[in-house]
Amino acid sequence: MKKNKITLRMKPTTKILLFISLALISVHFSASAQKAKWTQWEKLYADHQVTVEIKFKIRKNSCGQGGKKSKFKYRVKGTLYSQEKYVYWKTKYKGCNNIEITPVYQIAIGGSSAALGIVESMDFSFLCKKMIKLHYDASTKIKKKDLPKKKLDKKAYRYAKKKIRKEEPYKYAFKFGTGIYSNFGNPQTMNFNNLHLRVYEPYVNVGLFRKFGINEKFTRKKNRDISRASFIGLFADAGTFNVGTSRVFKNDFDINTETWVRLEGGFHFWEAIRLSGGVINYGIPKKVTSLKDFDNIWYSGTVGLTIKYRKSHFDLNYVRLTDQKFTQNVAYLQFGASLYINFIRTVPKRKKERLKKKFSY
Repeated sequence: MKKNKITLRMKPTTKILLFISLALISVHFSASAQKAKWTQWEKLYADHQVTVEIKFKIRKNSCGQGGKKSKFKYRVKGTLYSQEKYVYWKTKYKGCNNIEITPVYQIAIGGSSAALGIVESMDFSFLCKKMIKLHYDASTKIKKKDLPKKKLDKKAYRYAKKKIRKEEPYKYAFKFGTGIYSNFGNPQTMNFNNLHLRVYEPYVNVGLFRKFGINEKFTRKKNRDISRASFIGLFADAGTFNVGTSRVFKNDFDINTETWVRLEGGFHFWEAIRLSGGVINYGIPKKVTSLKDFDNIWYSGTVGLTIKYRKSHFDLNYVRLTDQKFTQNVAYLQFGASLYINFIRTVPKRKKERLKKKFSY
């Protein structure tokens, strides 16, 4: 007895339609199984005024062919700050080259760029092979190491800095001077009509001082010492004191040679007028172990007129001295010439920072 075989015959068009339907159903279920979903809102940052929440959509096949980027969005609630303020935060993941990446993002919570509500951007997307940490280290302060790093063109930077340094004023100066002074004695009892009775004594001095706050507007390129500036320096002087009150060039008086050291600070303005004050110790101690060794200290105040020509200065000063107890006062006129040797020029910090920004890429 022969068995009858049942054969199902389908038209070619029907076979094609059935194949397409099965393929579409397979793709649909496969895509549904792998479709990335948004996480729940998580608190990123909060203070007494503002709360920032964030959510992620992490795709597992970002690095595959035709893979899509993972992304995030955030939501700001509360009351924005009036001044510029940001929340900085980090995320950590492995990139497609299997290297850990830790970018730093910022969210505006104050100022003109801040906004309430949900914020999305094309910049909030990234290729991720494996997520390590969604978010951490949220703060309104950013560490210096987390700032974007740029490369500095060192050769161009050094050349530009060297060029600027040549135009900067000198910061230090060594002074050698000589001149004469006329002792008035007590300024309360001095008599300008009897100045010819006072002997004009010679002196020499050396000093080293540092200038501060140099006003570039008043600084000449050909002579960088001519400028408005404050100064502080240490000076050593040697001069002769007339013990008697005889006339000039007479031989009937005694002469003592004296040395003294002074610490002086002051201010030059209008390029010619100098105001200064300091501490003077008459006599130089043979051995200095403490400040007590300077046992003959006086305070000084000076008003001076300076005429500057290249490296030379010509000074006319009125000097007032008083002892530590302010019981004794001495005043004298001083006229002298000094030679200044200027050295050391530096580029201000603000100019260095400006150059670094210019030559960084």
